[in-house]
Amino acid sequence: MRGDDQVKNIVVVGGLPHPIGGVTTFISRLIKSEKSVGVLFDLYPSAHKELPEKYCGSYIYSSIKVITVLRLFLYVAMRKNLNVHFNFSTPRSLALLRWLPKKKSKWALTLHHGNLGKMEPWMARVLSRKVDVFLPLNTIQRQWYSHVETKKIVNSSSYLPAGEPKCNRDLQAEIIKYRSKYDQIIICSGYPTDIYNHEDAFELMALRPKDLLICCLYGPGDLRDKLTKLSYGKNIIIKESFDEDSFNYLLKSSDLYLRLNSEDSFGIAVADAVNYGIRVIATNVCARYPGAIIVPVGQSVTELNEVVQRTIDSPLMERLDIGMPKFEYSRIFE
Repeated sequence: MRGDDQVKNIVVVGGLPHPIGGVTTFISRLIKSEKSVGVLFDLYPSAHKELPEKYCGSYIYSSIKVITVLRLFLYVAMRKNLNVHFNFSTPRSLALLRWLPKKKSKWALTLHHGNLGKMEPWMARVLSRKVDVFLPLNTIQRQWYSHVETKKIVNSSSYLPAGEPKCNRDLQAEIIKYRSKYDQIIICSGYPTDIYNHEDAFELMALRPKDLLICCLYGPGDLRDKLTKLSYGKNIIIKESFDEDSFNYLLKSSDLYLRLNSEDSFGIAVADAVNYGIRVIATNVCARYPGAIIVPVGQSVTELNEVVQRTIDSPLMERLDIGMPKFEYSRIFE
């Protein structure tokens, strides 16, 4: 890097919680830690937004998404030599890049979904014409960019460490109540969709009547009603729409975090749980943060229960500085 002036005032396109998710959690932490972010365009409409206190740049947002998109269009159309970092969940959002003007600027792209699906011809054209730096989060994503010049690919990470969660008195009281009734508190989290395999976690709890599962749901999904019905009268509690601090406070107060996804790009909560000193079991669909116990997707509930019991019975390993690379702009906008 040739000094701070080379990367200052980076334009980030993505969103802040709510909703909470991979993109919004990453960007929320990014703008708190990266002083080089000068402008944030938030494309995720929500009734409630959480702008970090430490962020001093410009925040451009409207509850009507098309207004934010129009302001982004005008911003990039009227300026040259911008460093722009686009953050989307899936490749469908590349349609936006298709129509945005680009004037002697450098564009970087991170797609945060675990499975990017099929590369459509129009996507390949957009990527080749508009994007200068591709930031794959795992080997599967890197393969998705196989048509791209290798020099344009920078292996990346979506992980920035979470801070110490604020004490939530109401949640603290709930946890004390749960501790008086159950031996272990197990957490799972994600959208109410098939890829998170929440139903496997629910089936697991039938084998563990002395433990409690707290399933934290966020975002849209067609399984919300079904999961709510399945949890009724069982040792399962569903929590919805937690902010990041509340979720991390609960995570740090638990005994085990389960991540049973059939698709994933990284799993920020996996890394957070390890760093909080919490045992973690996660599926082998992507590279996991060191310290997690890895299981195959589709493992029988009986076998999963055996892994859970062994993990809970095992002493926690001392967490070492593993040198896991963190996201930083100095490797992108040189």
